[in-house]
Amino acid sequence: MLSQNLKISQIVKIDTIRTIKTVHDTVFVNSKDSQSLDLINKVDTFYNNAWTKLAVTVTLLFIIVGIVVPLIIQWYQKKQLKLSEDRLLADISVKTSESLIQLEKNIDAKSAQSLEQLKADIVRESLDNLTKLKEEIQNEYQEALVELRKENDKNIEELKLIITNKGISSMTHLQGLMAGEKEEYEEATYNFIFALLYSLKSNSKPHQTFFNNIGYSLKRCSRKNLDKYFKHKEKDFLETIKQILELLEDDGFKDELKEIEKIYIDMPEIANEKGK
Repeated sequence: MLSQNLKISQIVKIDTIRTIKTVHDTVFVNSKDSQSLDLINKVDTFYNNAWTKLAVTVTLLFIIVGIVVPLIIQWYQKKQLKLSEDRLLADISVKTSESLIQLEKNIDAKSAQSLEQLKADIVRESLDNLTKLKEEIQNEYQEALVELRKENDKNIEELKLIITNKGISSMTHLQGLMAGEKEEYEEATYNFIFALLYSLKSNSKPHQTFFNNIGYSLKRCSRKNLDKYFKHKEKDFLETIKQILELLEDDGFKDELKEIEKIYIDMPEIANEKGK
């Protein structure tokens, strides 16, 4: 840019010189006065100074326009850019803070909502579990109650059966004693044997009196009359003895029962004399 300014100044100077020479030639032709020459020199000096100042001024203007102004513009742009960056950072900071605050609020709200939902789920699940547990307990209670009632009914029936068997045992034993007093030994034997059978069915332990009474009355019977009496009762002597043997747990009483069975097998067909 400086070289261009210098070239322009030189071109202007050359044109000025040419103009001055033309004026000089014209003046020199018309008048050879020395004053005219001085005037020309003054004019030339004036123009030289003027054009020099103009060139310097133009150069300075070009320097200002070409160097200083761009520097000022660059400085201004940098300053504006810095201000823009600061404003942008401030805006980002504010927006970030606002976003963080809103995010925190949202998180707190969601956390609170999630906590409430979790509490509700836990309460609902607990209630469901309690309801299921209550139903299971009620079902188990009902089942246990049914089983208990069944067991109780069974025990009651067994107890009734035991009481009934005890009663039958006592009654038949008494009837045997009464029949023995009347010397009706077939009936007495029948009653004594079934008194023993029902006594065992009532879970009672047998006692020696049963076997003594059976043996005493049996020895005074005939097999024919005894079988006839048992048949009249739709019973069988040996089958009844077998049932009693299955219920006996004491080996000593089993031996006595087998002895009674032997007496039956060996008894005569005709009855012995009563009272023997």
